[in-house]
Amino acid sequence: MHGQGIDREDIMRESISLIALGLFLTGCAQQDPVDTSDVAPGKTADSTDVSIAEIVEETTVGNPTRDAYFGDLHFHTRYSFDAFAFGTVATPDESYEFAKGEPLMHPAGFEMKLDRPLDFQGVTDHGMYLGMLPAMTDPESPAYTHPEAEALRNAESVDERRAMFAAMIPYLADTPGNEQYVSMDVVRSAWADIVRSANRHNDPGNFTAFIAYEYTSAGGLRDNLHRNVIFAGDRAPIVPFSRMDSENPEDLWREMDIWREAGMESIAIPHNSNGSGGRMFQRT
Repeated sequence: MHGQGIDREDIMRESISLIALGLFLTGCAQQDPVDTSDVAPGKTADSTDVSIAEIVEETTVGNPTRDAYFGDLHFHTRYSFDAFAFGTVATPDESYEFAKGEPLMHPAGFEMKLDRPLDFQGVTDHGMYLGMLPAMTDPESPAYTHPEAEALRNAESVDERRAMFAAMIPYLADTPGNEQYVSMDVVRSAWADIVRSANRHNDPGNFTAFIAYEYTSAGGLRDNLHRNVIFAGDRAPIVPFSRMDSENPEDLWREMDIWREAGMESIAIPHNSNGSGGRMFQRT
């Protein structure tokens, strides 16, 4: 979980997330579309003049009172490799309770509480190495023998935790051979817990808990190509598609098409595109 300070980057990120989410929710609410492929713009099938606004109003089930909803679509728990390395111990259940207004203990020992509950949240832990670092502290887990596990268990100071974070970076790419250092049983278990938690806390009309995760791609200079992947319903794939599958975002989109064909609608929202070195805005 990130700090409580608000800066311009946070505001931009939340604004982009809210705009994208609004479009997503509107799209999810569409009724059977009207076939207007052979109709001129501004006309209906019976050639009656009509505005775009009227078409939208007639073909969607919207929000007539135009309420604004506020939430968080970038939230890490203990299942994210970076969050755990830096001391985060909160579970997905605890993160949703926090979003709904319950207090949460900071690892440093003080209590945090929102001044007002959120309307929605998605736990977006990193898809790659999902759950692996906490599993490295469990003698019964296959992750306990990971090459960096002992260093993780012994890391206490800030410098030691920072060094642990840096030591993990080479394992997180789609480099041949890296697959031997990740246990997919651990990943599947952590992802299943995230999915169950979202479905438990989803309360239609009161609080929306999205099944979600972060796809964490980057350019050669570690340019930020991260996306928050948000699912529309209560179903999700067995494992998230991560940078260990491919570091090319276009491969993520192809995987999302496969999910859609299987009845699992999703959207990928860029985050911190200002840190992409311009790569987030390229056409390919």
